[in-house]
Amino acid sequence: MDTLRINPNSRYGHKIRIGFEGENAVSRVDFDMTSWVEKYGEGSLVLFVIRPRDTVPYPVSLSIVDGIATWNITSTDCARHGSGAIQLKYTVGSVFKKSYIYETSCSGSLDETDTIPDGYESWLATLTDLSALCESYAIRAENAAERAEEAAEGGGGGGGGGGGADGFSPIATVEQTENGAIITITDKTGTTTATVTNGKDGKDGATGPQGEKGETGATGPQGPQGPAGSDATVTSASITAALGYTPANPSSIPTVTNDFTDAYKNKVDTLWTDYQSALAAMGVGGE
Repeated sequence: MDTLRINPNSRYGHKIRIGFEGENAVSRVDFDMTSWVEKYGEGSLVLFVIRPRDTVPYPVSLSIVDGIATWNITSTDCARHGSGAIQLKYTVGSVFKKSYIYETSCSGSLDETDTIPDGYESWLATLTDLSALCESYAIRAENAAERAEEAAEGGGGGGGGGGGADGFSPIATVEQTENGAIITITDKTGTTTATVTNGKDGKDGATGPQGEKGETGATGPQGPQGPAGSDATVTSASITAALGYTPANPSSIPTVTNDFTDAYKNKVDTLWTDYQSALAAMGVGGE
């Protein structure tokens, strides 16, 4: 298997070549985690992988054995050719330590396929395998305990064989973290951890069509009575404002006089004088 060794404290200025498209279990990358473990203590390690043309990375749980964490590159990691990226995240309690982001490269293949395996499904399958392994160890430990008990009850006979190996019951714990949970499984071969992170919120969907207009609601209660109005003040200005024009002032209307009106007035005066004289002559008073 092709192996590349990287110190997570270094930038590693070259692309990490992970293989050809569709390859499986051909290459691996060993990360020397000694300095991180010595500085921060024992914790869990997750490698986030983003493949070419992916928009969201998926996690790969890594175990640290003798200070080395190994990323065994699978066909899921080599599903597409092109450039991708990886980054380590080391968790110890509430401490989160991250590595530089390393650029990866996957070469093309003639038998490339349109079926792209889901990285999260592969990761969940790994967790399922760990769970099944834990259950298997538990069953074997229980069977070994029963055989040991039977041997103790039937002791005394025979030459007696050598003592069997001590049984070991695997221990599984789940620690809740701010971003998910850490699953730890300890068996006779060592301790394996897996970090489950919460997924990110999806993007807002497109605005849906406008709904139909709702029915008219019931008439609301009558509002409170307003304050009483004041008595109207009649002025020239208020009348003008109400009428929309200024009424004529009699004093401002000119008296029309001309020769005709003057002659008519003189004639009327003469007739009135003659009338008064005739009444006097007849002894009749006139008004």
